[in-house]
This record gives sequence, C-alpha cells and structure tokens, in this order.
Amino acid sequence: MELQRSQPHPLALNYGETIERVIAQRWIATTGIIFFLGFVAIPHDIALARFFSDGHLPRAIEDVLERAETFAHGIGIAAILIVLYVVDLSRRWAFPRVILATVTAGAAANGFKLLIGRLRPHSADLSTQAADTFTGLLPLFSVGSSHRGCPSAHTTVVFAFAIGLCWLYPRGRYLFITFALLAAMQRLAANAHFLSDVCWGASLGYFIGRGFVCGRLTGQQFDLWELRQYAKRVYSSGKSPEEYQSTQRHRRAA
Repeated sequence: MELQRSQPHPLALNYGETIERVIAQRWIATTGIIFFLGFVAIPHDIALARFFSDGHLPRAIEDVLERAETFAHGIGIAAILIVLYVVDLSRRWAFPRVILATVTAGAAANGFKLLIGRLRPHSADLSTQAADTFTGLLPLFSVGSSHRGCPSAHTTVVFAFAIGLCWLYPRGRYLFITFALLAAMQRLAANAHFLSDVCWGASLGYFIGRGFVCGRLTGQQFDLWELRQYAKRVYSSGKSPEEYQSTQRHRRAA
C-alpha cells in the first residue's frame, strides 16, 4: 500500500505529469486488488462467521478488538481530531481535507448499503451458502439494519481516516494502518459483517482516502483555499516558508 510519506504541504499535491500518472495507477491498482479480495473471501465468509459466532476467539483478543473499534466510530474519530487540532497548530490547515475524506467515506458506504441488500452474520443462517446472505439489489429504505451488511461502513471510514492520518503524520503510518486493521477485525469478531464486506469497505475507504490525500477527489477551489490557509500559518509566524519548515522538522525530531 503506497502512502504519501513526505511532510504535508498543499503544493506537494501538484506533482509532475509522470509522477501524477504513477500515483493514479497505484491508487487504482491498490483499490482494485483490495476490491478483488472481497470476491476471493466470499467462499470463506460463512466458515469465518461461524468461527466467531461459536466463540472460539480468546477473550483477551476480543477485548483488544473492542477497544480498537473506537478508531472507526464517529465519536472516537471526532475526539482524536479535536485533540490533534488543539495540540498541532502547524497542521490545522490540512484537517478539513482529512475530515472531508472521512465524512465522504461514511456517506459513500451508507449509499452502497441502499444498493446492495445483504444480511449481517448475526442475522443470517450460517448453515447456508454465502450466496444466500445476499437479499437482492436496490433494497433502498425497505429493509432494516440487519439487511445492510454490505459494505462495512466502519471499515470504510476507518481506512479513509487512517490514510488521512498517514498523510498528516507519516512517521505513524504503520501504527494508523494497524489500528485500521484491528478495527476491521472487530467487525468480524462482533458478527456485524462478513469478511467480504470488510474487504469491500476497505477498498472503498482506501479509494476515497487516497483520492483526497493526493488531490484527485478535491476541486481546484478547495486546493486553493487550503493553500491560502497554509500561507497564513507560515507568514503569521514571521518566518519564511523555508525557516518555518526547518523549525517544524527540528521540533518533530526532538
């Protein structure tokens, strides 16, 4: 999974033509691979759901996964963003991009739930085939939450959020992705989603998160607004952009 590793900077979104093409290819390819894994997982959906339903997972691991779910919950995400907004003045200009990516991911996942009907493991007959868990296309608002298992909205949101944090704080990228994976596993352990639902949610979350981070899914006006906010932060410090960046590097290294 290729992530932006450089210091967040609005001008860094304007790559050369060749680099832009490579980034777009990796973005689409990674999204496609994760999406394809969802179809690979379908034959294993029922067996894995039965494993968690029968309580084979050690209690200690369940506790860890339950706490990781906070990373994928709206309240938990809001709390994390509030803390970062308060303590990290240098990156406030970038927070709207991360927030917009996270909110868009949640809306997209819920939109797909209106198009594809699928039972959640806790409401499905786990003695049947995985194909029987799909209840039809375009259920819209005619079914309840138990029939809205595809894709996993928690997984979509947490992956978009994690990609945004990887861009903001490159040094913590492995930590953020680990939290995202644990939160996705919690959806399996809680019998809220099948493995394929989680894979499709991760694919959608990566697509949206990476698309916002690299600027492919943001408009020109948004990018210009972000650049103005960055400029205000730099020049309000009384330093040149080079001095400001150097100061931030020393603080991060301290």
